[in-house]
Amino acid sequence: MNCATFVKRNINETGIHGLPYLMRKDLHWTERLFWLGIIASATYYSTHMALDQFARFRENPLVFAAELTWDKKNFLYPGITMCSDFRNELMAEEIIKE
Repeated sequence: MNCATFVKRNINETGIHGLPYLMRKDLHWTERLFWLGIIASATYYSTHMALDQFARFRENPLVFAAELTWDKKNFLYPGITMCSDFRNELMAEEIIKE
């Protein structure tokens, strides 16, 4: 099996939505171009969001989150999640006090 056959077979049988449409012979070339644009933009934006979230984590590993609870009237305790690699106990206590 040569490389082109291997790539065609994998693209036709993949579970990634949109890739099999690129190889179909019954589609017009504009439809293939449309699917190529959708795949490229989805790949770009998902990579951008992942890298943005990772950069945000690298700048500040402390995450403050409030969860909406529709069935509870009183939310008594705030939730704080801290990175497990954070080892400065004095600084952690100061941040929690803030």
